[in-house]
Amino acid sequence: GFPLRWADVTILAGQYKTGELCTLLPETPDSWLDALRDVNCKLVSKAKSQLTPFAHQYGNEAEWNERIRLATAFCEEAAGKEGTKQSRTEKAIQAWGNHIMEGRECCSVVGPPF
Repeated sequence: GFPLRWADVTILAGQYKTGELCTLLPETPDSWLDALRDVNCKLVSKAKSQLTPFAHQYGNEAEWNERIRLATAFCEEAAGKEGTKQSRTEKAIQAWGNHIMEGRECCSVVGPPF
């Protein structure tokens, strides 16, 4: 059912390969699209500023920088005017959920994760 609960994401996360889980849900109301784009790309921005020092510290800098580069590019596309609102929102959800979190966490519902 809709909306997807946090427990559903946790259970499903182990069943999918990276890139297959975090997507715009078909039942998503149009009224949520702007908020979903905004929150997902803000999460990418926060991850970049707050987690990059750890990547350097633990020797994952090249991989992390590539994930940040891809997520940032997806957010730039999401902020543009090309495509539909749905396709731009999909890009933002993938930026956070697939590129940064590698399918371990998705933000495809407006509101707390329950």
